Amino acid sequence: VEETIEPLERIFVVSGSMAPQTAEQIAWALDNGWEELRIDPHAIDVRAPALDALASSALERFRRSRRGVVVYSARGPHKGASAVDPAELGALVGGLVLRAFESGAVPRAIVCGGDTSSYAARALGADSLSIARIITVAAALCRVHASGAPAVDGKHVVLKGGQVGDLRFFDAVRTGGS
Repeated sequence: VEETIEPLERIFVVSGSMAPQTAEQIAWALDNGWEELRIDPHAIDVRAPALDALASSALERFRRSRRGVVVYSARGPHKGASAVDPAELGALVGGLVLRAFESGAVPRAIVCGGDTSSYAARALGADSLSIARIITVAAALCRVHASGAPAVDGKHVVLKGGQVGDLRFFDAVRTGGS
């Protein structure tokens, strides 16, 4: 049984994906009222002070946006991508989502990138996920179960591969898949 998912004014999106499809989703979002924050994937710093500062900047953009914020490390394939450690990138984006949830301002988030998503879920402290609603083939809005992270427990997250979802995927998640 799928949960009833209420539409939100805005959501928090982080992307470690280099997939052309995710690049198109990011471009659509930026053309339709979303704020952006590009992060340098070659300058990853997952220490708390650096993550706190980056999260503060992302949350500032989130609060002033019409639809949400997209924090991304790439918009499509780029040279030198293989030098980026997916575990470090996942820890970075997971740390950002964790801080967004802890802020109390963000109840729903999307993590883009298959490898990135798996590492991000670990950074969130998720014990498990349960499907709340299927948004599209291979992409479910999940409820996070995190016994050791009360600020995360019960929040909604989509962990999606780069080639998943249509152009307006982020907005479909924002509106609850309706």
